[in-house]
Amino acid sequence: MDLRLLILVILLILPARLNSQKKLQRPSGGIGIESIDSVVANSFNIYDYIFDYKMRMEAGEILNEEEMCRIEEFSVHSEILEKNAIKVSSYLDTESFLTRVKGTIQLQRAKRVLAYCRQTSNEIMIKQNANN
Repeated sequence: MDLRLLILVILLILPARLNSQKKLQRPSGGIGIESIDSVVANSFNIYDYIFDYKMRMEAGEILNEEEMCRIEEFSVHSEILEKNAIKVSSYLDTESFLTRVKGTIQLQRAKRVLAYCRQTSNEIMIKQNANN
């Protein structure tokens, strides 16, 4: 029971504040389950692009039409990836305890960055439309 409490405390401490300007680092290494590793990697790939676009807009840059289309695509892809993250989490049920913990933490981080991507992509589109 003490180990579960420790893990719960760690999971509650780890959440990063996504509204800050500090870029989140992607998890180091995968857990060895291809579908989960893929969801996590793709989530952070989208996050990297959205974060870059947000920094550029905050620096006063106006994004072109092609970039705005990509941001819309990223918003849609982030919704799909979030649904996939929920589905693939069931693959952890048969894994060892440590793999389940690491996989759960990585999937939670992926879900957080995907929520950030959806929110930020909508903010970028609204700001860009206001500038036009």
